[in-house]
Amino acid sequence: MIRSIYGEEVRKKIKRNNLMYRQDIYVINRGCEDEEKHTYITGVCMDNKYPSGAYLVHETSCGYALASFYNGEYGYYNSKGELLPYRYDYATDFNKYGFAMVCLDGKVSWIDTNFNYLATDLTFHGHPNCTYRINNEKYTPFDGFDEVFSFSGNTNKLSKMVSISRGKNSVVYFDTEGNIKKFAKYNGSVNGIDSITHFKDGEDFSSFGTAMAFDMKDNPIFLFEKGYYILPDYMLEYLNQKGITSQINEDVMKLTRRDNNANRKY
Repeated sequence: MIRSIYGEEVRKKIKRNNLMYRQDIYVINRGCEDEEKHTYITGVCMDNKYPSGAYLVHETSCGYALASFYNGEYGYYNSKGELLPYRYDYATDFNKYGFAMVCLDGKVSWIDTNFNYLATDLTFHGHPNCTYRINNEKYTPFDGFDEVFSFSGNTNKLSKMVSISRGKNSVVYFDTEGNIKKFAKYNGSVNGIDSITHFKDGEDFSSFGTAMAFDMKDNPIFLFEKGYYILPDYMLEYLNQKGITSQINEDVMKLTRRDNNANRKY
């Protein structure tokens, strides 16, 4: 998960050794609950004279090798060893689905292997048109998200992506095929008319392929990674249909009998 800490108090220009840097702050969390250990303060030099070479190059993934540069930026080399012109505040290796997580301008998103990024209008945009952004009126800001989570779930992995505007959340789920996941209402059969993509809040998907979420009207719903959702008042009936409640009752009875037998020994 990468979360942007966005605001004028952290997005600023700072001066080091007579060179100007731009600063953004991100929380880069790889599973640890202690976010303070994962706070990443970027310092990208804004002077073209600063050495731009790479000091660390990762192994190739999906035909591209992630590189860290002396001026604080991240970028990629292609399989021919050619340095590509795209630059980021922070970036990851491409995953097995062909996506990499990147940070730029205080925002976060996924990029594909064509270096297009998923914008908040839920379409892929080309990379911003300028590497150096000092006083450049032609520069188009990176329209990314405030939080992006790694893919999770069972067989149909999904990535939770969060936008925050005026204190309100909007959550969508991005699939491994490069699409925003649509969830259809299920109440015995799938109703495609009531499909939804946006949520007020939602969890990461569990290893069982399920997640708890709240729709934009703040109603709780249960999401299934295959692309449908169930309202709470239908959940018990759904569990009965799947034989899950009877299995739970049987397991509880087994545990009760085991505990009773254990107590008789004493």
